[in-house]
Amino acid sequence: MPTELSWYEPGRILLMRTDGDVTLQDMKALFHQAADMLDALDHAVHFILDARKLGRIPSTAVNQLEASARLIRHRNMGWLGMVGMTAVSSFWLRLFSKILGLRYARFETVEEAAQFLRDLDRVNPSTDNE
Repeated sequence: MPTELSWYEPGRILLMRTDGDVTLQDMKALFHQAADMLDALDHAVHFILDARKLGRIPSTAVNQLEASARLIRHRNMGWLGMVGMTAVSSFWLRLFSKILGLRYARFETVEEAAQFLRDLDRVNPSTDNE
């Protein structure tokens, strides 16, 4: 499976991993699964996207803007820690940040991203339902 979503820290940080080429269907399913998980909660959750093994994504990925908007604009969406930035992912993150208000930071490792997100919660415990 080219995408996987699991708890990195239950109830606080979700980890999205990619491995290989990702289809539009993979992207849509991942965004919907993540948004459904947020629906079940009453507080903000941060995400780590580990794209170090990401292959290709379709050039028509912009078609998934609606599915990604549901996730990014979700009342329980916290910050995104991005691991494995490429020129393409950097473009998409800047676009989502400008259009949808995505808050993100870039990291070299998953653990660095997790530490940043933990620190955010310690410094600003009001990240719940901003």
